[in-house]
Amino acid sequence: MGQYYLEGNAYVIRDYDKLPAFSSFLPGLAGIKGIPLWVFYTNRGQGVNSFGIHNKNNAIMEFNPANTAYENTAIKGFRTFIQCNGEFFEPFFSFGKEAVRNLYIRKNSFTIEEINSRHGIKTTVKYYVIPNDSIGGLVRNVRIKNIGTEVKEIHLLDGMPKIIPYGIKNGEYKEMSNLLKSWSEIKNTENNIPYYTLRASSDDSAEVSDVEGGYYYLTVQENKVLPVICDAQVIFDYDTSLVNPIGFIENGLHSVIGKNQCFANKVPCGFTAAEFHLTPNKVYEFNTVVGFAGSVDQINEKRKDFCRNGYFIRKEKQADEAADILTEDVKTHTADPLFDEYVEQCYLDNFLRGGYPYVFNKEDNKAVVHLFSRKHGDPERDYNFFSIAGEYYSQGNGNFRDVSQNRRNDVFFNKEVGDYNIKTFFQLIQIDGYNPWRYGRLPLLLRNSLKKKSMNI
Repeated sequence: MGQYYLEGNAYVIRDYDKLPAFSSFLPGLAGIKGIPLWVFYTNRGQGVNSFGIHNKNNAIMEFNPANTAYENTAIKGFRTFIQCNGEFFEPFFSFGKEAVRNLYIRKNSFTIEEINSRHGIKTTVKYYVIPNDSIGGLVRNVRIKNIGTEVKEIHLLDGMPKIIPYGIKNGEYKEMSNLLKSWSEIKNTENNIPYYTLRASSDDSAEVSDVEGGYYYLTVQENKVLPVICDAQVIFDYDTSLVNPIGFIENGLHSVIGKNQCFANKVPCGFTAAEFHLTPNKVYEFNTVVGFAGSVDQINEKRKDFCRNGYFIRKEKQADEAADILTEDVKTHTADPLFDEYVEQCYLDNFLRGGYPYVFNKEDNKAVVHLFSRKHGDPERDYNFFSIAGEYYSQGNGNFRDVSQNRRNDVFFNKEVGDYNIKTFFQLIQIDGYNPWRYGRLPLLLRNSLKKKSMNI
């Protein structure tokens, strides 16, 4: 039970859902001129247990500490409901010998697959963040393949049971979600690109202000936008546990689509609805994008790009290249491909803590900018408040010791940085004696230098 091996540039975990739970994250690399999202995943359910923009106060899918994420991901994470020739099943959910589930981990993306022998369906889902674009979004590429010998009639719902409207902080949602849902509003439903936001600010203040911005959800299949369900009640009916989609199971897809939905004063969902036939070995594929847009007009305008031929193929390739280009500094070729990939992954993990250096004006008046940094803020370090700026030339926050010890990469692999980092650290010395080096684990030589400098002030 459970096997680990390298397949190309992907680290494969067989039967991932039966192994001890772990948490990880996508690196937040969207290119210099891209809008990154933070994404956390685990080997439970359909992988993603939380994601959002900027920080955990802007969670689109609720941020949970690791132990809670292991419990909730299968229910509150992404879900897929299928009626196959009239019989219901849910990929990545049921337990038993009828399904084999594998996880493929790459530097800037990951993929899950389920091979269901009973229903003759192979379901594959790949996640990556849109790179090199003016809008931030998590892409969920879904492929449904008929691996049986008969034609299959498929009715499908695929998406998220809960989406936190923009403007509600993650902590507030956990403590007062029943109150805060009263401000929620879903706009733009007539275009099948629901826009999740608040009607007005929800702060306990005499001043009421508009909420600018919102989260969006859309699905594209062969350059067409598919219909979206935003009201979880029409799908789950009386099952408020969100375990069983009673409305879908008992009444069918057409009934769910035809029901009146409530677009306000509820915690909304986002589910794509589709109906299709699959002959043997045929594949039905679609791309769902969930992210942040500054306005309804911005996402409606971006719809044209999403529906262009080859858009998602290009972005998927660029997402993988975004990490490969940066780890090219330590490209290694040995007799062991697993070791080669390990070297690159270690380098990636290190410069995410200190930032990747970009040097400007290399001759005179040198300036160095460290991009793509992020603080330890994953579900196993829930005490850290991380930040990944959702903007071009994105940078994040970080602990002093993490930044200093991981910028040692620059000395070996980015020598044009020169003495920039040393000067930066020296400038942090404080007259009152409460110096950052007292609390960090700086390299010994730098620590001694800082200590001498502090004693001479």
